[in-house]
Amino acid sequence: MTYNFDPEGWFDRESAALEKAFREGALDQDAYEAAMETLQQKLEGLWDRLDGSYRLPA
Repeated sequence: MTYNFDPEGWFDRESAALEKAFREGALDQDAYEAAMETLQQKLEGLWDRLDGSYRLPA
């Protein structure tokens, strides 16, 4: 198991890709907003899985 995953970095890269697709016309406003919402939910899910998952033995 590794703990070097950077959820914020992942989010930044994914959101930049969505923004580029939107600017280039591959996504309309509604699709862009829905994709960003989904991405935000995935980020929150990642943090939920990462936060507090490691516990020292008692």
